[in-house]
Amino acid sequence: MKIISFEQESGVSMDSETTKFTAHRLLFDADDIRMSYMYLRIEDNIPFHEAQADQLFMIVSGEGWVCGEEENKIPLTAGKAAFWEKGALHAAGTDSQMTVLCVEGKHLNTENMPILKNAVTGY
Repeated sequence: MKIISFEQESGVSMDSETTKFTAHRLLFDADDIRMSYMYLRIEDNIPFHEAQADQLFMIVSGEGWVCGEEENKIPLTAGKAAFWEKGALHAAGTDSQMTVLCVEGKHLNTENMPILKNAVTGY
């Protein structure tokens, strides 16, 4: 058995003029699926960019916001997720803190990712 750390301090910092967060790559290029565990602190954000693959952005703890092409910030808390299809412009961030499990891959759909059946209306 191995004990593995995925604490924020051991992650890779993504820090530029427009982007700021810390991430651990959990799975990379395994059958075209990538998974990351991300930490966003006060006022950290991921600016508008095009989804390179279908993407499920699951808030594990804390709270933050997500945007689609219409640029309306939609507040989300732990237990909620956003899904963007490949090519969709999107952004995310937080005014407090949040941790996120992000799953990206080709052709994510309700067949291979049943959680997508749990779409919530009213957002």
